[in-house]
Amino acid sequence: MGWGTDFKADVYLNRQTFSSKFEVEDKIEELSQSIEDNKSILKMYASSTPSAIVPDDLKEDTIGWLNNEINMIFDTLQEEIVERYNLNLYLEFLEENSTESKKETFDVEEL
Repeated sequence: MGWGTDFKADVYLNRQTFSSKFEVEDKIEELSQSIEDNKSILKMYASSTPSAIVPDDLKEDTIGWLNNEINMIFDTLQEEIVERYNLNLYLEFLEENSTESKKETFDVEEL
């Protein structure tokens, strides 16, 4: 038998509204695709020579440009991963409530 900590968390989806769980699923898929795209860009940066990816007018500060680009990608990844996690929690909430309301309807019909 195991032990653990059970807690409830409030998740606030800032300036986002969804009219169905399908919209939430679409947004999660969109975020997942963006995360994969950003991972691909990081892999491309890792496997390329700096002179091949830095714009010609910024060749003087190759390391600075690359550092800024990678930091922006990391920041974006962090935001998207947290947002996707929160949306997954929201989707789980929607599915649990949908299941509970169906159970309640089913129980009432049996009576």
